[in-house]
Amino acid sequence: MLFEDVNTTNYYFQLWFFLVPLSYLLLVILFRLFGLYEFKTWKGSRASDILAFELVAGFSVTYLGFWGLICKFNLFDLDDLRQLSRADFYSRSVTVENHIIYPMIVFQSWNVLLCFISKDLRDPAMILHHTITAICASFALRPCMQFHSISTLGLTELSGIPLTVIDIFKYFPHWAEKYPTVNLIAKLSFTVLFYSLRIIYMPFFMGPLVYDVYTLLVQGKAHSNPVFLFVLLASVFMVGLQLLWAYKIAILVRKLFYPSKKVH
Repeated sequence: MLFEDVNTTNYYFQLWFFLVPLSYLLLVILFRLFGLYEFKTWKGSRASDILAFELVAGFSVTYLGFWGLICKFNLFDLDDLRQLSRADFYSRSVTVENHIIYPMIVFQSWNVLLCFISKDLRDPAMILHHTITAICASFALRPCMQFHSISTLGLTELSGIPLTVIDIFKYFPHWAEKYPTVNLIAKLSFTVLFYSLRIIYMPFFMGPLVYDVYTLLVQGKAHSNPVFLFVLLASVFMVGLQLLWAYKIAILVRKLFYPSKKVH
């Protein structure tokens, strides 16, 4: 059963469960009360609502990304992180659960909800991405895959920080014109982080994950065959999605540095 391992009494789950939507709704209300950013986007959403979403998303990916860094390099020398090991697929870290897995479940579930509410966010690929990520994160609470979750759910989210800035400038082009240097830095840093973390580094965390899941599955040591099969299929989808995005980003970068000449 999906999300059956989620402990709804967990403090961090409850904190994120209420913090994310309340922060969004508070921003939406404040923007409307002060009459800010009332213009419509090209798909008909109120710009202030999109800005509220981007600000909450920016905070969320920053939190997840930096906790991914902390857990990856055990910056605070936490005991449970030292005990977390790829060698034990079912090893557990309360730190990873509280600061990466639970926040990710709530954040991605909230994203799915908003994708159905907002026309600007309603993209089938993103809905699948958010849904699959939330489900796989919930599976990690068995516990399993928590060593892998540090990279797949945490560290890679660092690329989402400059992406948030890019998205805000996309909806507020007058800000992009006013702050061209910030816009350029955001685009360049996103490109570097995306290719570094999600393309170059990807084989080093997705490869071991797929290998470990497949090995346990064929050895009959998986706690749930349907869960492991879902993870394998999800991994294929996610890798394919990253490669597709990499291709699209390459095209955008080419246009950024080598814009096509207009024929007069």
